[in-house]
Amino acid sequence: APSSGKKQAATPKRPAVSPAPQKKAQDDKAAAVAAAAAAAAAVEEAGDEEENVCQFCGKHDTTFTEEALDLHYWQSCPMLAGCPECGQVIEISGIVDHLLDECEHKDHYKVCNRCRLAIRKEVFESEGHESTCRAAPPPDKGNRCPLCLGDTPAGDQGWIQHLMQQPCPKNERTAG
Repeated sequence: APSSGKKQAATPKRPAVSPAPQKKAQDDKAAAVAAAAAAAAAVEEAGDEEENVCQFCGKHDTTFTEEALDLHYWQSCPMLAGCPECGQVIEISGIVDHLLDECEHKDHYKVCNRCRLAIRKEVFESEGHESTCRAAPPPDKGNRCPLCLGDTPAGDQGWIQHLMQQPCPKNERTAG
C-alpha cells in the first residue's frame, strides 16, 4: 500500500503491571464489596429494629409484628386516640386539625381563635363559647390538650411529657 507521506502516531505502550498491584486492586475491590454488604446488612437490621418500635410513643417491643403494631396503635398507644366524631385513630396532638380539615364531620366544627380548639358550631354559636373559654398559650409557649383542656409545654416534647410522662387525666389509654 502506498504511503500517504504522513507518519502514523506510534501507539503508546502500556506499562507492564506487576501481579502485586493487580492483587492489591482485587483485594481493595473485595474489601469495598464486603463493606457495602455489611452496610446493607446494618440498614436492614436497623429497619428490623424500627419495625419493633412504635413511631408515636417510642415503645420498643420485640413481639411487634406489623399486625401487633397496628393493634398497639388502635388500642394502647398513649399518643393516639380515636376521633370523637369518626373514630379514626389519630395523634392526640392533631385532633384539632383533624376535626377541622380531615374528619368526615369537619363541617360541624370551627376553630375558636381564643382557645385554639375545634368547637362544634352549634355550641360555639349558641353558648357564646369564645367569650367564656380560656385563652390558649402562644404556640411557641405551649400546647392546649384537646382531651383535658390543660396547657402543656410547647412542641413535641410537651406532648410527650403530657401524654406519657405525667399522663393526661382524660387520656383513656393511660388514665387509671
